Amino acid sequence: MNSLADLFTDDRRSGDDGIRAADSIIDERRLAALVGPPRMEQAVPLARPDETGQLVAMVAAAAQSASPVHIAGKSGAPKMPRRGHKRTDWLNVAFAVLAVAVVTVVGVFGAIQFANASPAASALRALSVDEASLANGEQAVQSGVTRIETLMAEARAEADGVEPALATVAGYVDESARAAAVQAVADLRAGLDAIEVPSTPAAYTRPAIDTDDLAQVGAQIDVVRERSDELTAMTEQTRAVRSQVVALRDAFVGSIAALGASFPASAEAEVTEYAEALPSFRDAVTAAAAAVPAAQAAGGLGAAEMVAYPPLVDALRRDHERAIAAIIAEREAARNTTGRGSTSPGTGSGNSDTGGTVTPEPTPSDPATGGDTGGGDTGGDGSGTGDGSGGGDGTGGNTGGDGTLPGGAVILP
Repeated sequence: MNSLADLFTDDRRSGDDGIRAADSIIDERRLAALVGPPRMEQAVPLARPDETGQLVAMVAAAAQSASPVHIAGKSGAPKMPRRGHKRTDWLNVAFAVLAVAVVTVVGVFGAIQFANASPAASALRALSVDEASLANGEQAVQSGVTRIETLMAEARAEADGVEPALATVAGYVDESARAAAVQAVADLRAGLDAIEVPSTPAAYTRPAIDTDDLAQVGAQIDVVRERSDELTAMTEQTRAVRSQVVALRDAFVGSIAALGASFPASAEAEVTEYAEALPSFRDAVTAAAAAVPAAQAAGGLGAAEMVAYPPLVDALRRDHERAIAAIIAEREAARNTTGRGSTSPGTGSGNSDTGGTVTPEPTPSDPATGGDTGGGDTGGDGSGTGDGSGGGDGTGGNTGGDGTLPGGAVILP
């Protein structure tokens, strides 16, 4: 077995160069024996031939003699694939155009903003905004004043229209409700006369100023804002006046509505009092009375319905009188028929055709306080005297003479 000193003779402790050279030779021999002899390097590399020309010639020959590939099972010359025409994508074109337009608009807008970036231009824009607000305020005040004038004119027209109807229904409805309605008409007119309608402001117009001068533009802004403050006060005044007109009309309408609500009760009283009239007359009066509050509930005052009510009540009363007169005539005819019999002289006994004296009875002034005149066919109060010359017994016709008919009907004069 060799030692390390035998394998590596390059020892620092050895200072003899000759010994070192001999040891080197020995080491090389031992290394060759261990791993083999070293490879011999070629002094001159072999030259490789240039094959570029041959490769180009081969490619050219292959291109000239190229033939299509035949697929087994198919005959005929194969069709060469054709390259189709590329279609235009219009959607992408539209988006591209839109993008270009947006970029252009943004650029123009930015240029305008940059050009108007001066303080005078900014103040001028503020002035324009204030002027637009002022114009809106002026229009609002003008509209409010016009509305007030319209409301006042409508209220006066309603008062003028209902006043004759109130006079027409006098004596046909509840008098206290009618008097309150008449007073409401007077109050409405007095209140409208006392109202002072606000005046409309003059329209604002910008005077000629130098729009490039910041001082002039700022002064005009102050003028516009002062007028805006004045318009605010005028707007509040207009609202107050309008509320006053509305309150006056509401009170007037309330009184007229209260009168209209009293018509059905008045009609019921008329129908009860004049019950001998035909049902058609009674129904007409009831329907006319109900039409007044119905018209008011629909938004009107019911003036036309009020005017139509009194003639129907008058017709009801006349038909009642006609019915009463017919009843009286029937009773008169019945007495004339049943009162004829044997007569005799006497003082009202009616047993003889001759003799006796007739004592006439005075005609009563009120049909309800006396009877018919004594004697003859129409004996008085049951104690009339006569000779019975007319075939009666002289004992009187309508005994008792209280002036009433069956059913509670009253004989009218």
